[in-house]
This record gives sequence, structure tokens and C-alpha cells, in this order.
Amino acid sequence: MFPEYQQKVYEELLTIFPEGGDIDVTYTNIQDMTYMDMVINESMRVITPVPFVGRENTQDIELSNGMVVPAGVQFIVNIFALHRRYDLWGPNADMFDPDHFLPCNIEDKHPYAFIPFTKGIRNCIGWKYGLMSTKATLAKLLRNFKFSTDFQYADLEFDYAIVIKLKKIPGLKIENR
Repeated sequence: MFPEYQQKVYEELLTIFPEGGDIDVTYTNIQDMTYMDMVINESMRVITPVPFVGRENTQDIELSNGMVVPAGVQFIVNIFALHRRYDLWGPNADMFDPDHFLPCNIEDKHPYAFIPFTKGIRNCIGWKYGLMSTKATLAKLLRNFKFSTDFQYADLEFDYAIVIKLKKIPGLKIENR
């Protein structure tokens, strides 16, 4: 849907893997994929893998208006809405833009403004492995193939469940590079 960002990832991959084909992706290579990291983070921001999580507070919480939420209250954290808040992500919070994750744009963000794997003691135990395997897989695919679609970002409709799903799956065109 955004060929200009795919091209920038491809150009980054060309500097890491000048030769295409069956590339071996190392841990050091993964660390060098800084732009790909921004694209993956932005993908998880606008299409949050797990849109809601349930939590229970273990102690009383005093809210900014003075109201107290007693310990033991169960609540839902709407991660999908959090990741699209204009006060946190700016006027184009609903749009896909990897620049949201430029160092200058995230240095002052609240640590809980972006929580695709949740945060704290109940965060996803496999988040580092998940990101490394995603980057390794995408490196192999994007270094060797170009992906495109006629489907428009604005036409995405979400089906909210335990994990987010699309109501209509966009068709992909895959070309050799």
C-alpha cells in the first residue's frame, strides 16, 4: 500500500545484503535494519496485533480528578485506540507514517504510548524473538521480491477479536527483484 516505504526498506537491505538470493541473516544484520524497525513499529501501531488486553489493578489508583479506583477492579486497555490518539501521535495519528518512529519523534513519548506487546510484568515474553524473526523473514522476502496491491489503506476494515483481523484481505502482487 505504501511503495515508497517498501523502497526505502529495500535500499537499506541492499546496503546490508548487496547480493540477493538465499541470504543468511545474522543478529548483527538485524540490528542494522533501523528503517525496517520503524516500518514494523508503525505497522504494529496502526494495525495493533492484539487490540485489547484485560488487566486488574492490585492497589487503589487515584485518578487526576481525585476519584479513586479501588484495588481489584478489572478493566480493558484499548491498545488500538491508544495507538491512534492525536494527543500522543499528532494530527496524522490515523495515517501510516514510519517517521512517527524517528528518534526525534519518540524521545519524549510516554513509555506507554506504544505498547504492541503490552508493558510491565505482563508483557509478551516472546516479543524480542517475534521482532527478530519478523525482521529476518521480511529481509529475505523484501530483498528478493517486490510486493504491491491496489487495495487502499483508507479502505481497511478491522474485525476486533483476540487478535485483530481484516474484514477483507487485500490481494497481493509479487514480483521478482
